[in-house]
Amino acid sequence: MQEISPQKRARLQQCFEAGNKQMQMGGKDGHEYATQMFAQCVCGDPANILYMNSFIVNLRQQFGRPKKKGAFGFVKAAKKNVPTGKKDFETTISEGVEKLKKDPWDAQTFVAMGMACLEEGLEEAGLAYLKHAVTSAPDDAEVNRVAAVELGSRQRFDDALACWSRVDKIKPGDPEASRMISDLMLEKTIKRVNKTEHGSKMEEDEANGLVAEKLSVEDECEKRLRKNPNDRDAYKDLIDHFYAKNNMRKVEDACKRALKVFPDDEIFYPQLLEAQRARARDELARIKEQYEKAPSDALKEKFARQKKDFDEKALALLQYNLKKSPGNSAYRFELGAY
Repeated sequence: MQEISPQKRARLQQCFEAGNKQMQMGGKDGHEYATQMFAQCVCGDPANILYMNSFIVNLRQQFGRPKKKGAFGFVKAAKKNVPTGKKDFETTISEGVEKLKKDPWDAQTFVAMGMACLEEGLEEAGLAYLKHAVTSAPDDAEVNRVAAVELGSRQRFDDALACWSRVDKIKPGDPEASRMISDLMLEKTIKRVNKTEHGSKMEEDEANGLVAEKLSVEDECEKRLRKNPNDRDAYKDLIDHFYAKNNMRKVEDACKRALKVFPDDEIFYPQLLEAQRARARDELARIKEQYEKAPSDALKEKFARQKKDFDEKALALLQYNLKKSPGNSAYRFELGAY
């Protein structure tokens, strides 16, 4: 990607500030004007994640939730046909921006833009686009698979494990998903142990034992906690393991255990809020499915109560995130929706 001159950066920043003002004003005209401003920013500086996220947040506020789509067999083709060269890269970004203007939940476009950025060496932007693809199509196995491969190859273990876990949930028994979850958890644990400066002989033996015996991550973490109940990394690994398995009840339980030792911890507390929100969301979906199959006043009332519970938990997480990152425009706009 061609280096951006100081003059161009200044112009893009002016566009960004103008877009933010219009987005805050809202309304059809405000969102459309903001879209034009943010589109110039994204095309002018594809590596800038703040520009990209503002562009997407503004469009999603305008368009609302995504419409249901059909099968998602494009992903492998998109991955094989990643554009190369400056002209193709810029064309992919500009064409992607135009497509997202029409549908900000277009996972195919996010995948194409993400893979183009990775090919161009823009790792953070590329992975961010792939995460947006997953957000747009969380129940599509192939979208999660593409994202998982790229995230895992860059040792973004937690995000990769979350994607593989969704693949495993969508396609139970998928051999690649099962294998990759096991391998990544093992790799993550070994890396953590090896990174410990001047690690003890016992730690080295435990790491080697994990490779040889393939102990479950949960067993390994519990073993570490029995040895040292204040082992913060053990709590973190245990919680990450349950996240990868998409077991939000166990995530919540593990977070509560960790918070007894580390009250108000800035990692464990938001993870607890996220797990509680996820459980409330899943229960809401379950009740909705029951109601659609056999409508009744009792289920309708139950759905209303669960919706209130979900909204409260979602709001609690959002308020916490906003407190920690008061300058995050995406959090502010999302809070406005409540």
